[in-house]
Amino acid sequence: VIGQDEAVLSISKAIRRNRVGIKDSNKPIGSFIFMGSTGVGKTYLAKKLVNGEDHIFSIANLIRKELQKEFDEITIKAYELRTEGKYDQALELVQPFADKGLAVAQHIVGTFHYFGESVPEDLVKASEWFHKAADQECPESLSMLGHQYLYGVGIPRDEEKGIDLLIEASSKSNAYACYLLGKYFHAKKDCFRASGFYVLGINL
Repeated sequence: VIGQDEAVLSISKAIRRNRVGIKDSNKPIGSFIFMGSTGVGKTYLAKKLVNGEDHIFSIANLIRKELQKEFDEITIKAYELRTEGKYDQALELVQPFADKGLAVAQHIVGTFHYFGESVPEDLVKASEWFHKAADQECPESLSMLGHQYLYGVGIPRDEEKGIDLLIEASSKSNAYACYLLGKYFHAKKDCFRASGFYVLGINL
């Protein structure tokens, strides 16, 4: 690993603290952002951490980050195709990442089914994709699912579950969830809570 002595030392110290039991049990072993020029060993070091004999860090998280990095490169292209009405090509770009479990891609595929773009409108199938992404705490899918449950859009209505999902999404700074919650509490004549969510949404 070239020129990463300080980074390697910091990680080593964090691992040693964990092994001897002196780290805070309520906090992770560590959060690391590897930055530097191409070829200096950032990915190599990350892979060593998950492939070592102790498997200190989760390989699933590393794979997800690698997928996200790759997906980021095609996101703009998929967005352009979608805005041009080339839904089939856009879905073709996104679908493989959704199948591999990337939450943001799963959410996008869900929206294709929700709005009937490239595929027939299927609100049930949309909710299945939103569920997959929401299980990974994707705020956009949490808000879409919350909307579906709150109003019974394509799935059985469950007002309590819908509100819970929207509150979770709003806690993750999702403006749409804040709007829906504001609208819901306004209809319930709870102006105090309604205004609170409206203001929160405006400030996001």
